[in-house]
Amino acid sequence: MIDCPAIIMNIPNPRDYISTGDDWEDVVMADSKLLLDFADTGGDFFKGRLNTIQCPVIFTASLKDSSIPDPGQQQLGMAQQIDKSTVVLKNAGDHPLMWTCPAQFRSSAQNFLIEFRGNKESPI
Repeated sequence: MIDCPAIIMNIPNPRDYISTGDDWEDVVMADSKLLLDFADTGGDFFKGRLNTIQCPVIFTASLKDSSIPDPGQQQLGMAQQIDKSTVVLKNAGDHPLMWTCPAQFRSSAQNFLIEFRGNKESPI
């Protein structure tokens, strides 16, 4: 039975977004707890270490994300700390973008992987 996490994540029907297997409810609960703890403590997920990341990173978000305040600014703030970062912001969707706009997310991720590998034919 899903109660609080579905409300927190604003997912109309959580069963539509199963992507983790049989333990998906545990994953949603753990993710929701992490977000609530973060909000309660005003903490820093990354502990000031984003500038140490050397590999390419893609940040994706919906500008209409109901779980993250000002998602565009947050994504840009993180990206500014990572030299090889890419930011993809969409006006559609919600949280997370990969579930609420899967086609747009997949296209952005595929383009990122193609660019990262320098291979114009295959992202894999």
